Amino acid sequence: MVFNALLPQMELYQVSTWGEVRSTLQQRSVDLALLDLSMPSECAWQEELPRLCQQYSTVKFCILSACAVPQVIQETFQLGVKGYITKLMDIEEMQAALVKIMAGGIYFPPQFFPAQAAVPAASPPLLTRRQQEIVTLLARGNSNKQIGLTLGVTENTVKRHVYDLFKVLNATNRVEAIEASRRRGLIA
Repeated sequence: MVFNALLPQMELYQVSTWGEVRSTLQQRSVDLALLDLSMPSECAWQEELPRLCQQYSTVKFCILSACAVPQVIQETFQLGVKGYITKLMDIEEMQAALVKIMAGGIYFPPQFFPAQAAVPAASPPLLTRRQQEIVTLLARGNSNKQIGLTLGVTENTVKRHVYDLFKVLNATNRVEAIEASRRRGLIA
């Protein structure tokens, strides 16, 4: 396998689904998790990834994907990953990326973000894209059920996002979250 050659000191665990990722992280001590966005799951990767990043905050999550769309790459960083490696990269670049991530750095594919390749990453946005959508719908007076129907997610998923919003915005209820979002210019 390519990764044995890149970093021979690593112990590797290979999984095929997001559920297997969660199971492995629960059972083993993992420093770095290379994830493919196209792994099967009950939820979209946009929901799986932030949950993993939040629940396993000591793990360095990195995407390894054939997808090279800049908007997708940016979204993964907003959701908490430390690196994005495309399957089109050569072996030396892949190894350099993994070494940088393991050392605590962040790796952007320079061919997609040339201006950012040489500078440290900017601080991530306060809210994820999904949290931004939810707080906007909250401000419009939508219930959790209505938000779930609008976004195509379960009501429990909406509740989790609302809970996370409260933590990020230091709010104890919807009104405080909406006001904090308005003060910070996150919603109109």
